[in-house]
Amino acid sequence: MATTNFDVFKSELQNVFGVFDPTDDTWLREIWTAGQNKLNEGIDSGSIPDLLLDDTTLTNYRSRFSGLFKLRELSKKQSVSYVPNIATYIASERALSEKLKYYGLNDLATQKNIADIIGNDVSVTEAEGRIVEGYIAIRNADSALREQLQKEFPTLNDADFVSALLSKPGEGVEFLKTKVARAGIETSAVATGIQSQVGAEELRKRGITRETALEGFKSIKSQQAGVEQAAQMFGETTSKTELQKQLEEETFGIAGEQQNIKRLKSQARAQFAGQTGIATGSLSRKRQV
Repeated sequence: MATTNFDVFKSELQNVFGVFDPTDDTWLREIWTAGQNKLNEGIDSGSIPDLLLDDTTLTNYRSRFSGLFKLRELSKKQSVSYVPNIATYIASERALSEKLKYYGLNDLATQKNIADIIGNDVSVTEAEGRIVEGYIAIRNADSALREQLQKEFPTLNDADFVSALLSKPGEGVEFLKTKVARAGIETSAVATGIQSQVGAEELRKRGITRETALEGFKSIKSQQAGVEQAAQMFGETTSKTELQKQLEEETFGIAGEQQNIKRLKSQARAQFAGQTGIATGSLSRKRQV
């Protein structure tokens, strides 16, 4: 005969883990029934959930804590190094729910979504970082940046975007920062009417920001026509795209001073009497000649 009836069992678990959804106690009844022998042996109610984690017949229990059981499966494949116990899992659920609601994502603060997040080995701290660096950064972006971000995140305005953002393995905070930074550089290129030949990703890797990219592309734009005209007038065979790439590499300090560009600038200055705004050196030097 059990020494603990269901109501007492439920009350004791609530004291240990916090308040449960009063409309869903099927999993509680399931583990209470399965834990009768252990309860009769004097094991406390709070230990029963963890002691039944290996019981594959408890379908309601496994469904309720699907995120935890997914982590347990991943740990068998050495895909994750840490699997929480029931108490820690419930605390993480509660913390994630509070974070989502704090950022106005109430519709995503469901048990299923939270299970998906935790089940993909995303911590509360990591989830908040993804929200701030991804969703919030995008939501608060100006229209020009949002247009470029739309290419990086096709589902930009969908709730599915945030859900995927939070639950997709491998797409951590740094991954999101990379996308936002790259989109910022592309925004600067578009603003100056330039299609980068070096590429936004390469510029990002070099530490170029949206602001420095804008300054650099403006400088390139002011020099581009003079350099191209000089190349045409003096029989230069280098293509316009290659000339622009050389200008970018010099301006952004990627390849140092380009001898070909240096010669064309000199010829352009001589031909156009300095009216083209030809500059020399990278952004770090900002030297006008």
